Amino acid sequence: SMMATHCESLLEAAEQGKPAKYDDGNTSKAEDKKQRHCGKPRSLSFCVVVPVWKECKFYGALMRSAFRRGEPIVLSAEHHVYVDGAQHARPSSERERPSSYDTAIFFLQTKRASDRWPCGEEQRVAIRQAFAGDSLAKAKSSAGASSTVGEPQLQWSRVYKKKKVKK
Repeated sequence: SMMATHCESLLEAAEQGKPAKYDDGNTSKAEDKKQRHCGKPRSLSFCVVVPVWKECKFYGALMRSAFRRGEPIVLSAEHHVYVDGAQHARPSSERERPSSYDTAIFFLQTKRASDRWPCGEEQRVAIRQAFAGDSLAKAKSSAGASSTVGEPQLQWSRVYKKKKVKK
């Protein structure tokens, strides 16, 4: 739950236009005052990917967050893969691993961030497809199911190019 608390404090500071305050013992009173009064709200966005362990404190904290935008995306273990941390040491055919647990994807954003980077249905579909991975997409294709997973990174960038906000 420390991760969720840390995200929450960073989002609150951004929403209020303040930098997150870290006291390392080297901040003068003048610098401290300047940090606390630095301006307008800022855009800050987190995408948090965690196992669906509803009994854990972190999961409850994410569900209760005032900055949560929409319901989390929940991916069943059989419908997504993950990339092992040692992917650089494995052949590309072994890059993707089946997931052992259902996975939840939370979007935590300030108001400005949610306006700038919406997490609507189009983005959620692209994320689901990206998590399906190439091996799952190939398995579905060979089983006769239609799949548009092919290039998830390209699809994701197309989704956000359409939604760019002019400054």
